Amino acid sequence: MDSRTPPEALSEMSPDERAAAQRRTRTVGYLLLVATSVGWGLNWPVTKHLLMELPPLSVRGLSGIIGAALLAVLALAFRQPLRVPRETWPRLVLLSFLNVTAWMALMGMALVYLPASEAAVMAYTMPVWASALAWPILGERISLLRVVAMAMAIAGLVALMGGGGIA
Repeated sequence: MDSRTPPEALSEMSPDERAAAQRRTRTVGYLLLVATSVGWGLNWPVTKHLLMELPPLSVRGLSGIIGAALLAVLALAFRQPLRVPRETWPRLVLLSFLNVTAWMALMGMALVYLPASEAAVMAYTMPVWASALAWPILGERISLLRVVAMAMAIAGLVALMGGGGIA
């Protein structure tokens, strides 16, 4: 039972069936969470190993092409249109360059020069930097709570990265 379950299906279920559906949904959700966590966790050391054999842009580019192809196959399998409206192309190109191309290239280069654990920590600080850039670019309000949160995030990053001495 989830947000895609039609309301009439819920009303036709007995309380026991509804509870069983909720347990199944929760179990599937936890299994997917574990699979995602393990996949993300293994991604960094596996990519680091691949970078010992292949150039960074080749490794990241190939994974991007394979990922895009798999997503296209899934979209077509679920009968989702792949056509992008003409007016959204400029924004799509800019955002995909910044979010996908730059991300893959820079993270590939980071894995060449840093241990996988440090590169992963750096990568997942992206929300911190996005928040910092939102102030001047988007004009978001600066509050004391946001400043404290940013300071704590940066202090945590320094503690994690500088634990063995910053080289």
